[in-house]
Amino acid sequence: MLELSWDGFIEHISQGWNVGKPPYGYLAEKVPHPVPARRAEGRTKHRLIPDPPRASAVTFIFQLRGLDKLGYDAIADRLNLDLAAYPPPEPTRPDVALGCWSGSAVREILRNPKYTGYQVWNRRAMKKGGRYNDPKDWVWSPRPVHEPLVTKELFDAVSTVGRKRQGSRTTHGANAHPATKRSYVLRSYVYCDTCDRRMFGKSRHQISYYACQPDPNEHRDQPWFPDHPKSLWIREQILIASISRFFATRIFVLDRRSHLRAAPKGARSADGAGDRIAKERAALGRTISAIGQRQARLIRTLADGPGGHEASDLHPDQEKQLRDAIQREHAVLGAQREQLAEQLAHLRAPKQAVRAADNAALLDALPHLDVDLALVPEEIQRRLYGAFGLEVRYSRPHEELTLRVTIPDYLLDGLLLAAHELEQ
Repeated sequence: MLELSWDGFIEHISQGWNVGKPPYGYLAEKVPHPVPARRAEGRTKHRLIPDPPRASAVTFIFQLRGLDKLGYDAIADRLNLDLAAYPPPEPTRPDVALGCWSGSAVREILRNPKYTGYQVWNRRAMKKGGRYNDPKDWVWSPRPVHEPLVTKELFDAVSTVGRKRQGSRTTHGANAHPATKRSYVLRSYVYCDTCDRRMFGKSRHQISYYACQPDPNEHRDQPWFPDHPKSLWIREQILIASISRFFATRIFVLDRRSHLRAAPKGARSADGAGDRIAKERAALGRTISAIGQRQARLIRTLADGPGGHEASDLHPDQEKQLRDAIQREHAVLGAQREQLAEQLAHLRAPKQAVRAADNAALLDALPHLDVDLALVPEEIQRRLYGAFGLEVRYSRPHEELTLRVTIPDYLLDGLLLAAHELEQ
């Protein structure tokens, strides 16, 4: 019986039916049961369809994790800035609802492979306390069976972020470990440009440094390992002075518009933005293609008859209900496809003038400040760096620092609050 039950679940998943509560970002669409006897009893099965106000939140979460490498709590803080655009999850028990995003809620979304369009079963061992099974024991549908909210490539990339962030916190202050003697204000913001890993804080003779020391036993097989120095260090004082000068001359200065116009000519940050746009275009293209394939399958179903070879077993009213349900789903997919096509056309259109105008407006909204960040308390510094999404990359071969900040319009209120605290 256990073997038959297992085989039944595998077949259930292979056909694309959902088991349990729909994950955040999806709704359960009821479909009449494909078995005539069960269908006559009024039984139904469920397929996943996107929940428009929440589906965009899922995509945004994966982008923040996969592209910006943010931690769970940092992503939750971003989402809590606009709860109307990103509604928080609703638990099965309303009395325990937080009314906001939490790091654990973000983690659950990032772990769920159903957002790739596949149905996946046996992710957890419910008889063993709900612990996660090894991914090799998961049961996947052989092909995508519902509309994906993220690409498989982005999901796979997100699954590796945790290893790079292991042991890294996003809060200010010292670690809770009793042996901790000090904290590092730039912790989690500094990257080694050679291996793309975070550099860690280290002190020597009362001087703070950020270091990168790859373990040969762990990283010997990495393509960057032969070119990586055995150990590289850079002083915290140099980093903070460079960051302070960057904010003073590029962000909080009066003539920042001139830097904006000059940046695309050779700035590496412009190249990074171009890479991100290219990735967004590719992801949108794959999603549009998947929706088109699903529409084609629906059209074939209508042509062959909603019940396939069992069409003769259907009552005329049931057959009409099935046809109407298929036509409605086709119409919904068509609307989603048109919306994504518009987004893709917008990404492909010439953006120079539009980007310059939008960026200039965001820059104009920021205050003009003259402050030495080295004199600012650590808590306020980290709040400022987090609000601007600061990323510092150190290239040892070129003895070069590359600094990148992001000024998104949906976080403008948070940026202004951070700048106001800095001014105070």
